[in-house]
Amino acid sequence: MPRDHSDPYADVSTTPLWDFAVGMSLLVLIIGGGLAAVYAIGYFVTGQPELAWPLCGTFSVLLAAHLLFRHGRRGARRHG
Repeated sequence: MPRDHSDPYADVSTTPLWDFAVGMSLLVLIIGGGLAAVYAIGYFVTGQPELAWPLCGTFSVLLAAHLLFRHGRRGARRHG
């Protein structure tokens, strides 16, 4: 479909709620997951793996949630 150059809203996303969810999950992944990863590495280095494994789990859950939101947005754009 050719773009209408007179339409000021031609670049607006068709999935704004999914875009918001993906953006927030990325922010949480970077801040929370990054902090969890840094602390986990520190605990592994200092020989305290029992404190590091829950942080690895936290990072894994945040990464999985982000990937799930991205997959959902892709599906919504394809079917919407």
